[in-house]
Amino acid sequence: MTTRLSLAFVASMLLVTAIGVAAEPQAGSAAQGVNVPLPGELGNVLPMRREAAMREYEARITEFKSGKVPANVVLQSNLRLLHISLATASPNAAVEYDRRAAEIEATARKHLAVESGSRQDVEQAKSARLDVILKDLLVGPASDNR
Repeated sequence: MTTRLSLAFVASMLLVTAIGVAAEPQAGSAAQGVNVPLPGELGNVLPMRREAAMREYEARITEFKSGKVPANVVLQSNLRLLHISLATASPNAAVEYDRRAAEIEATARKHLAVESGSRQDVEQAKSARLDVILKDLLVGPASDNR
């Protein structure tokens, strides 16, 4: 239940972040009193951060597939990659996040089938999928009475 709530919180924060990125104030806004870097000044940093996040994700998914780390490690890496992808306005950022989450879930299921993984890994990966997060936000979390 806590995982669902935290993922629901993350999903709502993603929506707020996406809206905030689109509605950021102009650089050097006098009302803010803070010098906000011009888009050109950050132009080189954000793509490098995205590339670093992609390399981190690839390393973590490789470790997860070999059974060296649990699902939550690669799921957090996937989430960091989504955040920077949204910040860089990468096309299909959410679709790519969900594709990676589906890959994590499929791997967790394979690990469970050969008894090298846990049910918790499968449930964490399943709850990280966007359709589950959005459904929980819209209609409330599914009942735990199974």
